[in-house]
Amino acid sequence: MVTGSLQTKNGTFYAVLSFYNEDKEKWDQKWKTTKIKDKKGNKKKAENKLKEIQKEFEKQLKTKKKVVEQEEKEQKNNHNKKEDREDTNKETAENQTIYEQRINANKNKTFVQYVLESIEDFKSDIEETTYDAWYAQYNGRVRNFFIPYHELDKIMNEDIKRNTYYETPLKISEITQFDIEDFFKWMYDCGLKSGTVEKHYVLFNLIFERAIRQKIITPETNPMNDVKKPVVKPYIANFYTAKELKQLSTIIKEDVLEIAILLASHYGLRRSEVLGIKWQAIDFDTNIIIIKHTVTKVKGTGENQIISCKNLAKTDSGYRTYPLAPTIREKLLEHRKNIEENRKFFGNTYVEQTKDYVCVKENGELIKPNHFTKRFKDIIKRNDIRKIRPHDLRHSVGSLLAIKNVNQKLIQDFMGHANISSSDRYMHLQFESKEFSSKIIEEELA
Repeated sequence: MVTGSLQTKNGTFYAVLSFYNEDKEKWDQKWKTTKIKDKKGNKKKAENKLKEIQKEFEKQLKTKKKVVEQEEKEQKNNHNKKEDREDTNKETAENQTIYEQRINANKNKTFVQYVLESIEDFKSDIEETTYDAWYAQYNGRVRNFFIPYHELDKIMNEDIKRNTYYETPLKISEITQFDIEDFFKWMYDCGLKSGTVEKHYVLFNLIFERAIRQKIITPETNPMNDVKKPVVKPYIANFYTAKELKQLSTIIKEDVLEIAILLASHYGLRRSEVLGIKWQAIDFDTNIIIIKHTVTKVKGTGENQIISCKNLAKTDSGYRTYPLAPTIREKLLEHRKNIEENRKFFGNTYVEQTKDYVCVKENGELIKPNHFTKRFKDIIKRNDIRKIRPHDLRHSVGSLLAIKNVNQKLIQDFMGHANISSSDRYMHLQFESKEFSSKIIEEELA
């Protein structure tokens, strides 16, 4: 607020302005000339001039105040920005320090330690069987090669010379192409097949890709870049003829594996699919059997069996429905009757935990996958028949279908192959169609 009055000085009217000086923090005065002489008749004119001067001065004060306030605001903003920058820089520096600390911590991990850590990290994204296989690789050949001798309880193939004998554990950041190649060479020297070496190659690739993501190495320094992939000879599936399958079905009568082997050799089922069949998947009224549940691993005994299993979605290629063949239907009904008799015989000791499953032992326990494989080998050996693997029963079915010139697409559907290329392995067996084609060519060229 500005107040004003007229004063005469040296014969001239002056406007005396009173205002609060914020710079000095007190009331102050300002004299401004009106340039009007103090003569008779000029006072009214001087009063009007006073009002103009007072109004202009108030305007100047307001403008000055705004400028000052803007400057103060900018100074405050600049100060805040400076503090923010300092805080940001400090936080960035702290984060950078933590970031670098984590990278360095990973770089200092031993290769063997990092392999195990990676497998555990992959666990949630892979099948349990894959995890078990990778853990076995880590706990077997990987540890035995990359851990210094003096730290090992047992040395695999001690008589096989190694290119490298580590005195101290190698860090993940220190592993080179040559370390990996020496490891693979040692495996070959130990008599392992290229398929086994390839499995380690696949695992190592995943591990070093993880190391790249964690900034331990760069894509350019990845030791796997120049490691040659093991050449794996394509597996030529072994299979039984129809005659041999009939012979096998006679041999296994009343064996604990009878129903499992019959299902595998009739529908070409995988071991996990056979052991995963439940009674609810079999409809004796409509005569169908549905493959929709698999069992990959079983631990423990009695009522405490821990079953690693999975329900298949209808969109899965493995989910499929088969007609219940009369001979299989009869065997299943007989098997169900035997289960009831076993339940009475064993009484309270009969295992009810796995009552929903078809392939069970006499005491009700679910047949374990490794027991299936071991007992199958024993049956083959004991009866002196041609040696095949349990999985070759599946190949036997695919081969029989191909020999009978079943369409490749139908074979894919029957076998539950995800890709039709998986059915290609049986196509060379379609001799009758080739024989027919050959006769046509011969007739045309005769």
